[in-house]
Amino acid sequence: MGFTISPDLLIVLEFVFAAMAWTVMGARLWLRKRRRQPFGLSDYVTMICMVSLLVTVSLIAAYEKSNINSLLPTTPHDMAIARRATRIYATQLYAYIIYLWGQKLVVLLFIQRVWGGLPWPRVWIRLAWAYIALTFVFAIVAWSVSCRGPAYNIVLTGRPPAHCLNDAGSLYTYVALNTSTDLLLILLPIPWLIQVHRPWSTRLLLVGLFSIGLLIAAASLSRAFLTTTNNGINSLISLFELLLAALAANLPTLYSLRRRKPQAPSPPDPECSMPPPHPPQPWTQARVLSDTQIIADSGDTDTETQSDRRNTRVSSQASTEPLFRRELYL
Repeated sequence: MGFTISPDLLIVLEFVFAAMAWTVMGARLWLRKRRRQPFGLSDYVTMICMVSLLVTVSLIAAYEKSNINSLLPTTPHDMAIARRATRIYATQLYAYIIYLWGQKLVVLLFIQRVWGGLPWPRVWIRLAWAYIALTFVFAIVAWSVSCRGPAYNIVLTGRPPAHCLNDAGSLYTYVALNTSTDLLLILLPIPWLIQVHRPWSTRLLLVGLFSIGLLIAAASLSRAFLTTTNNGINSLISLFELLLAALAANLPTLYSLRRRKPQAPSPPDPECSMPPPHPPQPWTQARVLSDTQIIADSGDTDTETQSDRRNTRVSSQASTEPLFRRELYL
């Protein structure tokens, strides 16, 4: 007997995991407003992911409540219920694909924002854009032409499916597309993360933030190795997959929006802290300098002033350091 989950328990678990994913994405948007930063393209993609996740969970709950598996569509009324439930099932998978690939897009936009100005990363980022776009199209097409998809489903078409992608082929195609894109987004920033001028503990932390996608890839691969037909296991894997996708896409941004530790005040600027010049006293006699002394004094003063200005500018700029410094060993 296979592993099964009751529909009511599955609905509760779906809303719990979706609420946790919503919390992660909502925290990102809230911190963005809290830091008074304008929303970027990745934030709007996150909003689309939130909407698509809500649509996915709502449609899954409606499909589970319809209990189509125990329905024998012998009457026209039963057939109408079966068609409606099948359309719901097909639509929720489209929404789920949009959610997953939207989270991948959020990760790629973050990578582009940090390393997009460098020549070699720019080339690989453009290739990653093309690959993610192609895999998204292939995922949509693979589900559409599967035997359970809207194009060949026997409940919707009224005829047995022919020349369609069977369940195993559809699953393996999805696993290959999803896993390959996750691995690409993990491997893409690692060479430049290692070259960042930061302590090794910070570098390993940043690599760990981007390596959460390994858990998503493992969850996706487990579908192919554990089972291809058990709906209970597939449902649990999908729940962990949607939560891990939200964590992998938003934790790097949440790390960049964290509250920074207060830094020690920088030394006072010698240009600003110099006392005002005293007015010349009428009873003091000006010191007579030769031309050689004037030139020597002016040269020393100019050199010291420029050096002090350079040191002052460097110390003032170091007080506000970004998430990832772009000082890389090229």
